[in-house]
Amino acid sequence: MEDLSIYNPESSDLRKAQLKMLDILIEVAKICDQNNIPYWLSFGTLLGAVRHKGFIPWDDDLDIEVERKNYKKLLTLLERELPPSMTLQYEGNEKHYCFRYAKVRDRKSFIQEKSSIDFKEKGIFIDIFYREYSTIFLKKIADRLLGGAVLYSKLSTFKDKREKNYQRLINSLRIFLSECFIFLARGISMTLPFNKLFLALEIGQTGASGGIDKRYVFPLNEIYFEGFKFKSPHNPDAYLRQIYGDYMKIPSPENRIVHATKIEFYNN
Repeated sequence: MEDLSIYNPESSDLRKAQLKMLDILIEVAKICDQNNIPYWLSFGTLLGAVRHKGFIPWDDDLDIEVERKNYKKLLTLLERELPPSMTLQYEGNEKHYCFRYAKVRDRKSFIQEKSSIDFKEKGIFIDIFYREYSTIFLKKIADRLLGGAVLYSKLSTFKDKREKNYQRLINSLRIFLSECFIFLARGISMTLPFNKLFLALEIGQTGASGGIDKRYVFPLNEIYFEGFKFKSPHNPDAYLRQIYGDYMKIPSPENRIVHATKIEFYNN
């Protein structure tokens, strides 16, 4: 049996980072529970809870999800109730933030990833995704239009002014049309019983591009993660199989993804 603890032995930077993420999760979960906001562990975090009873040994991120209808409320609460040692990062409070999900970051650490973007806040973090009801057809059109438009519109540095303005116009149009299709799907979902929950942007996400069946998510269950009990999808096995297939199989070493290239901790 392979000893996977070699990836995150006690006192290693990775293990300390994982425990820092756990601290953030505990705080966010407490705020959710106190304000009746359903959340659940997702992606590799849920996989780790099922397969390892905690973090996947080489994992250096942590993911939770909420429904879109609770997402903005949660952001407002986090901005108000997070302790001073943590901060919320999302599209609305940082100019160059380009993701359709939020991060809660630790303010006494630093993490650099392979595809790192020069954000203002750079501490160890957890991701908060939101899902909403839609149809595969409308969602695929919206995602195809959106693609990297948000990223390009916020980060592009074209030297030629006309090229820059043209690209921004095209990206803005793509974002607008994408939002129109999403708005249409939201309107239809109010009258038709959709049963698939989609991420804000499915492109580039791991598996389940066809959405997650709501029966796998609700009513929520509970699961132990690193010795603490957190909310989980109703059927973790079906949820994980839809995303990863045979998730209980340990991947080969070359497929064990580590995102961080540098981790630092600050005392003050």
